[in-house]
Amino acid sequence: YLIGVSVQQLSLFGHLSLFFGVESERDLAIQVFFAGMGFFWAGIFNRAFLELREKAPRADRVMFVLIIGGAVVCFLSLLGVIEPALDLAVLLQLGSFLICVPTAIIRVRQGYRPAIFFLAAWVIVMTASVLYILLLLDVRVPISTFMFDRIVTAITATYSLLLLLGLAERIRLLREAKERAEARN
Repeated sequence: YLIGVSVQQLSLFGHLSLFFGVESERDLAIQVFFAGMGFFWAGIFNRAFLELREKAPRADRVMFVLIIGGAVVCFLSLLGVIEPALDLAVLLQLGSFLICVPTAIIRVRQGYRPAIFFLAAWVIVMTASVLYILLLLDVRVPISTFMFDRIVTAITATYSLLLLLGLAERIRLLREAKERAEARN
């Protein structure tokens, strides 16, 4: 999941050609493909990280929207049908907030501590995405494109760090549960 997000960011900043020698007319297709991969793996990661199958089955079913949508975006981009794939990727981006944030809130309310980190990470991503959409729409925002590129890099690092902290908390909880189970035996 994080590799997909990283490659997508490399393509957004035009650095993918340094690694793959991609021509500029194919950059968009590659960006869309990796966006689809990001959604696909995000759905899988989110389901496992938030333990949705066991703890929030309805939210688990909704998370399949990201997984299936991401797969469709990848498939369309491989077929060269870029515009519909891009439109679907934009819808998935907007939809991912409507899926991931409420799902994280549900898990926080259930007392699942790692979900706090997940929720904080998604709030940061939402903020960055809104700024990015405003820049794409040529809405005046108080930052330059150059500054925004730097901010996106910092946001990605913060997002990754928050997810890493959440994973560490999850591992700690799993160890505690294992120790309690061993103590009972």
